[in-house]
Amino acid sequence: MTFKLTRRSILAGGAAAVLMPAIARAAGWPERPITLVHGFGPGGNSDGIARVAAEGLTKQLAGSVVVDPRPGAGGTTAADQIARASADGYSLIMLTGAHAVAAAIYKQLPYKTVDDFTFISLVAGGTPFTIATYPDHPVNNPAELIEQAKKSDRLFTYASSGIGTTLHLAMELLASKAGIKLQHVPYKQNSQSMVDLLGKRIDFVINGPASVFPQIQSKEIKAIAVTSPTRYADLPDVPAIAEVLPGYDVTSYYGVAAPKDLPADVVAKLHDGIKATVAEPASIDRIRGLGSTAMSATPEEFRARVAADVAKWTDLVKVAKIEQI
Repeated sequence: MTFKLTRRSILAGGAAAVLMPAIARAAGWPERPITLVHGFGPGGNSDGIARVAAEGLTKQLAGSVVVDPRPGAGGTTAADQIARASADGYSLIMLTGAHAVAAAIYKQLPYKTVDDFTFISLVAGGTPFTIATYPDHPVNNPAELIEQAKKSDRLFTYASSGIGTTLHLAMELLASKAGIKLQHVPYKQNSQSMVDLLGKRIDFVINGPASVFPQIQSKEIKAIAVTSPTRYADLPDVPAIAEVLPGYDVTSYYGVAAPKDLPADVVAKLHDGIKATVAEPASIDRIRGLGSTAMSATPEEFRARVAADVAKWTDLVKVAKIEQI
């Protein structure tokens, strides 16, 4: 039997040869340790949730997943590292809501926020931020904040963890939707902003529930609003901003992503591993202890969430005339 070589068959064979290494990697993966980076310091919520995901994936994949904190530039240093990495399944990143915020607040990034990543699954999310003040402040809820801000002869001040953070933009979104002005006071340390709040040198702080819950429980401060579309289960008596500003919604999330063009079967293995991890009671409890809610999402849902947030924050930066970095 003879075989006739044509240009088409030669090209087809060449294409198959190019694809074979990727297919082989997917079939035998993982064969060495996987690194899960995140863009914040060790010991924080991102680090804690990343470790829950890493331990779960280590178990589910029968491999080794190591967490590697790479703090800097609001998470963009770590994101740039992953955007440039090989799409072989050995370089992953735990993204937070700050990933979309960076796309709006930075004039230029060395990567494309959506297109340079393969989105795998959420790990946690749905948790609002909490706005709080000192006990005898005249504002007790979001309706009063808006009403009094419009009447006051001075600007209400609020503290956040820095310019261009999700906390900063959450308050600016409130101001934009309510038609009021607020004065932002950025702090490098939450502890100092709490000292100034208790000293009545600022009006409000905005932070994650876990960061202010002890002071709320001890009644050192009072919570006046949460940023989720509905009330937060751990603070059921605190109104949601959406009760007076329908459509307002700012919640945190954490999700695993990889460089773009990750093989589909590696994506599937990772997604299934994360889904199984966040369904385990121990993972649910640990994530809850970090002030968040365990959850998963399809790659398409995760990508859509990031893209929607990029559009929301980009529009806000333009409308509110927030200076880009």
